[in-house]
Amino acid sequence: MSALLEDRDRKMLPLVAPVPSVPKDVAERRLGRGPAEVVNLIVAQVSATALRLANVKTPQEFIELRNEVFDKYAKLCIGLAHIIRAEGPTPSIDALADESLREFERRFREVASVLLSAHQLEEALFSLSTLRRTYRLLSRIVSNPPPKQCEIEDRQTASEFGWSVLYAQMHLDTLLAAFVAHIELPSEVIDEMLAGFRVVVMAYSCARQGVRLREFPCQFDFSGVEWSSEDQQLAAESTAERESTILPIN
Repeated sequence: MSALLEDRDRKMLPLVAPVPSVPKDVAERRLGRGPAEVVNLIVAQVSATALRLANVKTPQEFIELRNEVFDKYAKLCIGLAHIIRAEGPTPSIDALADESLREFERRFREVASVLLSAHQLEEALFSLSTLRRTYRLLSRIVSNPPPKQCEIEDRQTASEFGWSVLYAQMHLDTLLAAFVAHIELPSEVIDEMLAGFRVVVMAYSCARQGVRLREFPCQFDFSGVEWSSEDQQLAAESTAERESTILPIN
C-alpha cells in the first residue's frame, strides 16, 4: 500500500501492515525468546490500554475513552508490527497472525456462556473470522507495489485500511482484556464494543481492493497497442477468473 499509513483524522503513521496482539506462548514459539520478550513488553502496554476501556460502566463512557486512547493504541500496534516484521519473512508473520487469532477465538468460545449472549458470540466470531481473512490477504499486498497508474487510489485505500483494522482490533483487545480480568460488562457496552469490532468488514474490503489493484488493475495503459474487441473479452474473462481467488466473506 502507500508509503504512509493514516488514521481517519489524517495523523500520519509509518507504514507497516498491522498485526494482532500476540499471545505470549505464540510469540515465543514463532519468534524465539529474545524477540518475544520485546514483543511481550509492547503487548503488555496494548493490554493495559485495552483494560482501561474494559473498565467502563456505560456506552458513552466507553466512546469518550475510546476517542482519547485510540492514537496511543495505534502507535503501540504499529511499533509491535515493526518489531515482528523485522524478525522474519512474510509467510512466517502470516502464520503468527493466524495462530494468534485462532487463540483469540478459542478464548471467546471458553467465556461465551458466561459473558456473551448467543447473538453476541455470533457477532464476535464473525468479526474474528473476517479479521483472519483480512490477514490472509496481506502477504499479497505488502510484497508487491501497486501499478503506477493505481498509486493514488492505493494511498486512499491504505489510509482507510490502516484506520479500520486498528480500530477493529482495539475493540477485540478490549473484549479479551475484559475476559482475562473477569470483568462483567453491561450488555449495552458489549454491544458497543462488538459494533466497533465489526468495522473489520471495512478493513477486509480495503484488503481485497489492495489485491485487485496489484493483481488485476482496471486502468491498464495500452497506448500504442491496438486493442480489439476479442482482446477486451479475453481480458474480462481473465480478470473474472482471478477475482474468484479472493474469497468473499461467508
